[in-house]
Amino acid sequence: MVHITSHHSDFDKLQKKLAHSWRYTRAQMDVLENQLDRAGIFSRDSTRFFQKCTKPDRKEYQRIVIATSIGVAIMGFLGFFVKLIHYPIKQILFS
Repeated sequence: MVHITSHHSDFDKLQKKLAHSWRYTRAQMDVLENQLDRAGIFSRDSTRFFQKCTKPDRKEYQRIVIATSIGVAIMGFLGFFVKLIHYPIKQILFS
């Protein structure tokens, strides 16, 4: 778990207040603290990731489009041929 030392006493005060007012157990507060820590880590990692991302240039974009188009075409042909082979076999077995 990640603790922010400058706000640790404030967190303890809040934790005691919530535990007293809503009758949370220590285990429930630990789970809540763990979830908040994980959300903070995810938020920082996501921000860092998006700051490092760059917009693709025209050449890179064209390569991505071509690769995706080839993949879609291959999957389409595979699906067509599987259906083409499956239909006569289905007719033989179930007729």
